Amino acid sequence: MNASTAAIGSPGQHHFILFNSNRSERFRQTPAQAFRAFADPELKQRWFGVPEGWTDGNWELDFRVGGSEVSVGRDPRGTLHEFRSRYHDIVDGERIVFAYDLLLDGRLISVSLTTVEVRPDGGGTRATSSSSTSSIPSPVFAEMLRTDSGDSPSSSPISWESGTRSSATTGRMPAPPSSARGTCAGPSQ
Repeated sequence: MNASTAAIGSPGQHHFILFNSNRSERFRQTPAQAFRAFADPELKQRWFGVPEGWTDGNWELDFRVGGSEVSVGRDPRGTLHEFRSRYHDIVDGERIVFAYDLLLDGRLISVSLTTVEVRPDGGGTRATSSSSTSSIPSPVFAEMLRTDSGDSPSSSPISWESGTRSSATTGRMPAPPSSARGTCAGPSQ
């Protein structure tokens, strides 16, 4: 993954963070199968639904231009996580462009624009994700930065409790769990 980060603010202030990332990963499935892992609600929920053990879960997918995706859940510590996206461009089997907000306990912490492209690569697929994220200055985000910097990683308000997805604010494209790899878009072995 290639990434760049810029922090803007003075010591003691809540920093505004700009984060750009690019990630490319090869999958053994065809481009159509890899694209389907984003478009098909049953497949997408396998790797991007609300993690097991979370409460107050809600996940919805309306995969079309102008449609949206919502993933809401309360982690075991009681923090409410919200992912809310809107699809701006979809080229079937090739490209998805969406913007999304991340909220913690109802407070906006970041806004992102992401493009995912799938292309043939040998007998499989190369999926590339490019994102630009802006944090929203707040005490919640400042605490997230403090805990993610190594002070107390296990208490980070954005660390997911499940290994099936990664925090979007880290710039990582989530990978499907191993149970979905044989049927949709898992990485090649």
